[in-house]
Amino acid sequence: DAAQLFLDAKERRARLHRSAREVALEDAFAVLELPAEWLPGFRESGDHFGEARRVWRRICLQCHPDKQPEDLEGEAAAEWTARFLTSCQAFEAIERHYRHIRHEEVEAEEEDEERDGDEGEASAPGGVGGEGE
Repeated sequence: DAAQLFLDAKERRARLHRSAREVALEDAFAVLELPAEWLPGFRESGDHFGEARRVWRRICLQCHPDKQPEDLEGEAAAEWTARFLTSCQAFEAIERHYRHIRHEEVEAEEEDEERDGDEGEASAPGGVGGEGE
């Protein structure tokens, strides 16, 4: 029934998100067959995120369950689906790391702006209204 299908899909998504948290970046890069030399730059500053996303999207377009050939059965069908799911898990781990890096960068920028703003107010002659008020 339709309600059960929805619940099953919701449960599968929850399992996918839980398992993606456990995927190491090295493993995620390997699953998506990304160059290992990209890893240090990505780990540090998120370099090559756009390229990683394009690779992941290409894999998803190739092995999405909706694109599975109708005559594919048994083990072959399971492998097709597994490739799609592991690619999604891998990219989710990559995306989570990237968002974490971006969040830290935004926080650092905000702290710099606050510090610069505080220094500007403190150095203004005569306080808030300037001299002679």
